[in-house]
Amino acid sequence: MNKKRKNIKNIKFWLVCLKYQPGNWQHIESFTTQASNNGYSVHLILSKYFNWMVNKFQYCTTFITLSSGFFTILFDIFYFLAYRWFVIWRLMRKEKPETIIFVMWHPLNPLFCLMGKLAADSRCIIWLHEPYKKDKWVYGLKGAIIFLTVEFIQTLTMFWLDDIILHSDIALQAFRKRYPNIKQTVHLIPLQFHDKSKINCDRMLISFLGRATKAKGIDKFLKLIEVSTLKNLEWEFGIATSSNISDHLKMISQKARDKLEIVSSPYLSDEALINMASRSLAVICLYSSNLQSGVVPIAFMCGVPVIATDIKGLQPYIDHGKTGYFVSISAKPEIILAKIESIHKNFPVLSQNCRHKFLSTFDDRKWKDSYGWLCNNQYKSK
Repeated sequence: MNKKRKNIKNIKFWLVCLKYQPGNWQHIESFTTQASNNGYSVHLILSKYFNWMVNKFQYCTTFITLSSGFFTILFDIFYFLAYRWFVIWRLMRKEKPETIIFVMWHPLNPLFCLMGKLAADSRCIIWLHEPYKKDKWVYGLKGAIIFLTVEFIQTLTMFWLDDIILHSDIALQAFRKRYPNIKQTVHLIPLQFHDKSKINCDRMLISFLGRATKAKGIDKFLKLIEVSTLKNLEWEFGIATSSNISDHLKMISQKARDKLEIVSSPYLSDEALINMASRSLAVICLYSSNLQSGVVPIAFMCGVPVIATDIKGLQPYIDHGKTGYFVSISAKPEIILAKIESIHKNFPVLSQNCRHKFLSTFDDRKWKDSYGWLCNNQYKSK
């Protein structure tokens, strides 16, 4: 192990994220950075598709899966049961992590929990981003099947968990509905991000950040571009996403397409999202279903107001008229364009409010206040 591990307190965290999803890296990076800054060692157990992201954390990272989709997950299950479990068992016995934190669902999570208990008497915790989706069919048949599968795996994992971490009151309500008789301690901690703010003065970009799906409002955003173009308005638009949006782009004209900057890659970096946010006058989140948002804190980090649909999952994040505006799910593009104009007129004040919201709520320098309970030595496995 790297020499940097020496002279560190004898409290180790394992952060386990066996399935690749770009948005999860922000939270992994934040936790690892601040835990290390506070003197605690962290070992990352990740899907190999994170390897282009880890950079300074190479010394404390082990890649053990290929998981990024259905078939790779099946392969990983077979490979783990045939051989990989022995490697991980030996590593657990050697390092004896006090706490294992699962960042995302995976069929191997229950087995990891059981191994952690037997090999190292580890405390097992999970960050639950989406504990329960009441309306699964808004994501289509494939999306509904995925959410049903995720919830089933989460239920299996619950048997071995000691604590659950949720990130919003709405997520907590959904969790209580899905697991009304749960006995584990539930901790409510806002999503935390490492401050990489970039503040630019010249902003005319209206942006869409994150996964480009119908449920996330990509079609509504593109319609907004079309209407703005037809009205000959001055706004420029941007999309930064890890999704393939070629089919979505067919719904707008070439003239509207010329007003749109696209940053699209399966391996979209956090820096690409932050760079677009830093050049934006407003970020648009026209979601139809969501329990929380990682996009809103990124926008606030860069001092960018957010225009969002008034769904329950977004209401706790935005102060209407102070850090952005709410519109109804059925709001016409003209209503949204009027909110953009309001942001343009009041941008300095709104931007300052957004930065204050980030620093007071989402800044990972509050790590010790949020996660100090993990660092005591009083835990004994159940």
